[in-house]
Amino acid sequence: MRRVPCSRWGAVLASLWLLVASACHPAPRPSSAPKPPPPPAISPNSPKPAPTVAVTGEQSAAAGAGDRYPEDDSTLQDEPNEIDQVPPGDEAAPIAPHPLDGLTDQELARRLDQDPASLGSISIGSAHSGALLNGVQMPEGPYWTLVDPAHAWGTQETVDYLCHALTAVAEKFPGTAPVAIGHISAKRGGPLRPHVSHQSGRDVDVGLYYLGPPNHWYARATPKNIDAPRTWFLIRTLVTDTDIEMILLDGSLQRPIEQYAIDIGEPEAWVRGLFRGTGKLPPVVRHAPGHATHLHLRFYNPIAQESARRLLPLLVAHHLIRPPVYTITHVAKRGDTLGRLARKFGTTVAAIRRANGLRGTVIIAGRSYRIPQHGRAYFTPRLRIPPRRLPP
Repeated sequence: MRRVPCSRWGAVLASLWLLVASACHPAPRPSSAPKPPPPPAISPNSPKPAPTVAVTGEQSAAAGAGDRYPEDDSTLQDEPNEIDQVPPGDEAAPIAPHPLDGLTDQELARRLDQDPASLGSISIGSAHSGALLNGVQMPEGPYWTLVDPAHAWGTQETVDYLCHALTAVAEKFPGTAPVAIGHISAKRGGPLRPHVSHQSGRDVDVGLYYLGPPNHWYARATPKNIDAPRTWFLIRTLVTDTDIEMILLDGSLQRPIEQYAIDIGEPEAWVRGLFRGTGKLPPVVRHAPGHATHLHLRFYNPIAQESARRLLPLLVAHHLIRPPVYTITHVAKRGDTLGRLARKFGTTVAAIRRANGLRGTVIIAGRSYRIPQHGRAYFTPRLRIPPRRLPP
């Protein structure tokens, strides 16, 4: 009979012991509750769920604006993550009636099947990972020009806010040259080159007002050539008359505008708060490198964002968006393997490896691992829109 080395007998006995231990003491279910899924990132026009987000020809052609929208636009990297919720403890604006109030799930499903346009604009997910349903194209107007009309789609709220603010500037200052409007979103939202954001119909790039020559798209502004009166009035109108979330502008251009507002008699503490923040409130006008050529506006959309929240389960069920993906945390027990975890949680070994950046298949007892899950739509709390920061 062939002799088996003692070392191998030890390994065999250790393996048997682990199998018995794991059978007697199965790994408990994860104690932590599933985390809410990140917003879906797929075009709502997709006929069925897709494993990956596909960039359509329409979206990838965004750079076709050529030198009107340079590829090295710094919005690729420099835009901060949006603030989706009011910080805890801050007061929120009163919740106004919503167009979908009173409609049953059955009625919403019927409309989604038969008349989706009747649901209005829907801003799905975040500005950095989202989609747009029932978008509205920015119209032509006497006070603005469209740099790339094919990618100037937004929610109804975004378009209305923008039209109102630019019209207010032109009426306040007769003879104002039309200002350029760059990208908003693709018709169905989703990735839009060269941006990281602009995915859900709530972001807008707006050209600056300049002294002297007409307003040229993407011309670099300086403290000497920026039109402080018109720029300040635009900012003021956005703050007082719309649900603006933030305005990105190079810091070197903020100082002359801030000082102009104070010099003409605006309440100093209020103006300082808009540019520098106050207490728990962040500034509305924020510095971002690369924004000396245009303003980047991001709006809250009380209607379009709430519609997305209410309709998320139906959008998933009707295969208009991909089921949300989320992760739960599992602390590995002795005897756990990737294959066992994949079977237990209904996922794959490859998915677990991707979620945790694993190069191999070895996992370590006592260490926490993220387990991807999908297929369910969570109801999230209603977005708390902060009140408009009106002057005292």
